[in-house]
Amino acid sequence: MTWFAAILALGLAMTYQLRFVMAAVSDARSVTKTASVLALAATAVLAQAPLLVVLALLFSAAGDWALSRSSRLAFLLGISAFAFAQICYIAQFKPDIVEVLIAVEINREQPFLGLVVLGGAMTAALKGHPVPLRMAAGLYTVLLLAMALAAWQTGDWALRIGALLFVLSDAMIAVELMDDRLFANVLPRAIWVTYFAAQSLLLYGVLV
Repeated sequence: MTWFAAILALGLAMTYQLRFVMAAVSDARSVTKTASVLALAATAVLAQAPLLVVLALLFSAAGDWALSRSSRLAFLLGISAFAFAQICYIAQFKPDIVEVLIAVEINREQPFLGLVVLGGAMTAALKGHPVPLRMAAGLYTVLLLAMALAAWQTGDWALRIGALLFVLSDAMIAVELMDDRLFANVLPRAIWVTYFAAQSLLLYGVLV
């Protein structure tokens, strides 16, 4: 059953990539996108993954549904759902993340400065948007970078790559928000590939 759920997740993700990623907003598009991550959550449950990881995937699925819609409220709800997902991941990877952020040791193994610069660029991408959205995005960016740092410090290759792909995916979303005409035929596909790969690797990393 675990493998069936994993294959189902991959099949739904591929269906979304090939059929819906460039399509207009629709219920079928939203359902396919959300169901792919829900199938990952089902995989996590069947594989007896930690509860926090299951919750992170469920929050992510809720965020995917919201962000697949077109209203500003949906966008705000989507960011909020993903913020809770990052909190769950942080708690799983590094419960003492506050200490890490206060007294982080920057060395060749921790791309901390790069993450900070990237986070600033992601927040700046929302310049001109309503203040509540910018505040929510700023908070989310902090949580995303904290998750990436926490995952990096585990030393696990899958968690490291998964976290960096998550940051890369969201960075491309920031570029898309700045100018949706820029790389219009490439960014949506790249965002989805890196995002689904990130979630899959984070799940794999906690299971092995």
